[in-house]
Amino acid sequence: MTAAAIRSTRPRVRVVSFAVRLQPKLIPAQSRNWTAGVVWSPKAIKGFSVSADWFNIDERNLVAGISTTLIVTDVEKLGPKSKLMLRSLSSGPASRREPLR
Repeated sequence: MTAAAIRSTRPRVRVVSFAVRLQPKLIPAQSRNWTAGVVWSPKAIKGFSVSADWFNIDERNLVAGISTTLIVTDVEKLGPKSKLMLRSLSSGPASRREPLR
């Protein structure tokens, strides 16, 4: 078997690296919530009870990330036009990479 034949039978491997930027102006997440509930257990029916619960959760300023699946899909679809694609500012490690603008 030739070297060319060996290379063509190997599965393709994609390497995905991503950088995380610190956001100094990031504000804390906030949450307000409340819960209430009632239970009714009539003595006339042994072992029977009915319950009702209410709740409300209000979350603001949550921090979320972008999934690697979304990044890979976007880069494969748009190529160099993807806003999620990284370009290297130097030949240094991935920590020195910046997203394209």
